[in-house]
Amino acid sequence: MTIRIGEEWGEAVESAPGGTQTAYTDRDVAQALDDRRSVLVRGGALHQTLGSPEGDTVTRRLPIDLVEMVDTASETRIAVSVANICLVQRGPFGRWRGRVVVVTNCGECSGVTPCPRAHPNDGTLDVLEVDASMRLFQRRLAWKRAKSGSHLPHPSLSVWSGAKFCLTVEPNEQIIVDGVDLKFTGDLELRVVADAGEIFI
Repeated sequence: MTIRIGEEWGEAVESAPGGTQTAYTDRDVAQALDDRRSVLVRGGALHQTLGSPEGDTVTRRLPIDLVEMVDTASETRIAVSVANICLVQRGPFGRWRGRVVVVTNCGECSGVTPCPRAHPNDGTLDVLEVDASMRLFQRRLAWKRAKSGSHLPHPSLSVWSGAKFCLTVEPNEQIIVDGVDLKFTGDLELRVVADAGEIFI
């Protein structure tokens, strides 16, 4: 059951079950959950969202959502994400020009908080869109403010949340899923899979 406002998330435990995988990247967490395995989170953006716990000690079991990515042309599931899906322009300065889209499950991305209200088990995905016309100076200022989540509201930034989000990836754009370039061009539908598995911290 997904988290509700005012409810405590998860339950206190003294250990994780046998066979629990330790994951140090968001991609490894997502893959373990997609394979129906429990996972101890020890790295990645989700780990940062959870307070960056360290060591082998397990203190809590938490239900978690996933975001699945479906190629709408073939209705084929091509990837899953536990943390972030980012669309930027190709090239070394991608986030500083053109449109940028961040779809987040956990709220933390590259050291900033693009969607401060995001929660990894609320049954929704959160989206931040940067208008292509936003100037470099404004982007840098917004990025600086996003470290504390104070970049909103802004006329060139829009935020949305829901269970599904449609996205078209153009040939001059790249989509990065939990830190890995997906190498995909075309139409995608991003869908929340609520309570997809459980993680331990």
